[in-house]
Amino acid sequence: MDNRQKIAVEQYTNLANSTSDLANCVGREIDGVGKIIWDDIKLKANIQAGETILDLGCGFGEVSLSIYNESTDLDLSVVFVDIQPITKKILDNWKAKANISLVSGIFPDVIDEIEKERREYDVIVAYSVLHYTDQPKDFIEKAVSLLAPGGRLFLADLPNINK
Repeated sequence: MDNRQKIAVEQYTNLANSTSDLANCVGREIDGVGKIIWDDIKLKANIQAGETILDLGCGFGEVSLSIYNESTDLDLSVVFVDIQPITKKILDNWKAKANISLVSGIFPDVIDEIEKERREYDVIVAYSVLHYTDQPKDFIEKAVSLLAPGGRLFLADLPNINK
């Protein structure tokens, strides 16, 4: 974990432990915006039924909840990756699904655990996470190494209301 990640993890852990609404505390306060973001990701990453998705830094908000909710209908196999307080909130608040797996930790430090879930992914989503590393090139290269042939890496962020 690089220095920027250490600082971000400390701050995000404090937020995760102090609120039940992480989407709100990171500035995405408008109900339904997470679903809009997920619909945009589906379109731009050309997500198809039956694909495998790796969500790096998934968070505990409307975007990840939208992926979770649609995963069964779209027959998606999803691996969510985030720090332990976030994955714990997911475990505590969402019903377990056979097609959903969780990995607790910081990417790329947990790449071995991610590969235990699946060696290759059709789509990797890193939404609003790349700016939390001092080593974006390393992050991207390691993410690309997990893509299946023809797989897509989706890196994005949107400005939010108060950040």
